[in-house]
Amino acid sequence: MGPTSITRRPSTTGIHCAVMLDTKGPEIRTGFLKGGKPVQLKQGHEITISTDYSIKGDENTICMTYKKLAVGVKPGSVILCADGTISFNVLSCDKVQGLVRCRCENTAVLGQRKNVNLPGVIVDLPTLTEKDKEDILNWGVPNNIDMIALSFVHRGSDLEDVGKSLGEHAKSILLMSKV
Repeated sequence: MGPTSITRRPSTTGIHCAVMLDTKGPEIRTGFLKGGKPVQLKQGHEITISTDYSIKGDENTICMTYKKLAVGVKPGSVILCADGTISFNVLSCDKVQGLVRCRCENTAVLGQRKNVNLPGVIVDLPTLTEKDKEDILNWGVPNNIDMIALSFVHRGSDLEDVGKSLGEHAKSILLMSKV
């Protein structure tokens, strides 16, 4: 884990500025749609979300990349899509088939590959993606970053895992959880 305070590096200009690398973290996305065309969703309409990413979605069924969706959510959970412009209320979960039955809470248009947020759900995905690790080790460390802002930190062990990925550099880089 990183230090609790930042030691400023000497500056030739007299100005001190800390540098923070912001990680993207893992993503959950909706899938592709039939004909590549957006789907009109209507408030109150029920829809099935599948974890089978090969499905081409329509107004009755869409898919998402998170394989453990039906395990992570429960009736009453909320699933947000497209920067929160679309809200689904979970009605039931079929953990065996990886299906989640939902009610759309607003009228909206859903396009392909939109981001998904699962408020209150501990998502079983790594805190750092391979791209994040590359960014940190190939750009951040050589450029003497002071801090890393981490997405999807759910428990202290997530920070410990990131510290292990940093190796010796963990002593000089502060880790911050984005909440």
